[in-house]
Amino acid sequence: MIFWVIFTLLSFGLLTTLSRGPWVGAACIVICYFFIANKAAKNLAKLGLVTFLALVIISFSPIGQRFINLLPYFSQNAETHATSTITYREKLFEQSWKVIQQNPFFGSPNYLLTPEMEEMRQGEGIIDVVNSYLAIAMEIGLVGLCLYLLIFLTILVKLKKNLTRLTKTKEHDHLWNQGRIIFSTIVGIMVILYTTGNSIIPKYYTWSLIGLATVFIALSRQKLIAHLAIK
Repeated sequence: MIFWVIFTLLSFGLLTTLSRGPWVGAACIVICYFFIANKAAKNLAKLGLVTFLALVIISFSPIGQRFINLLPYFSQNAETHATSTITYREKLFEQSWKVIQQNPFFGSPNYLLTPEMEEMRQGEGIIDVVNSYLAIAMEIGLVGLCLYLLIFLTILVKLKKNLTRLTKTKEHDHLWNQGRIIFSTIVGIMVILYTTGNSIIPKYYTWSLIGLATVFIALSRQKLIAHLAIK
């Protein structure tokens, strides 16, 4: 009961934001969680069927139609906010790439002052760089971006290795499940960072999650060593 209450509250909070980036990230977390499980193909097939049926059912309701109109590429109205958001992001990528080419290796802290970025200034008077990776590449260059991504990739590789080892020990099913959750959440966060700015709030969640993953890797490694020692 506690699980379903928390799950419902989190789902409701996710939907009420009307923010497509976190929706995509949440979907990636769920897909990744089932993908790295045992019998992944069977689990993904079930998930796909349930998702398809749910979308068909809600599409016949006014709320469901409103939800579909919020999704990029699915909206039937060309003037929706979702469509304008996609257009803005496509232009942002083009302009950002021009800025990156000016200082490709180590970037520039004054990238927002460039004429290319000035073209992205909106009616509110702000330049909204809704892509953390582009912001990092423009500010500290492709070298900095590679180092940033290397943190995530290193953690994911180590997690995957530990998950493979934990799969062979039935005594540590709880650790294996926790590892799947952390692995999937990191993948989801990486997707969300592609859709949101490099503000301070996402950084709190990102680095906290990286710290949690690091602790989990050390803990699971100790458990595996102890398990082998007992054998």
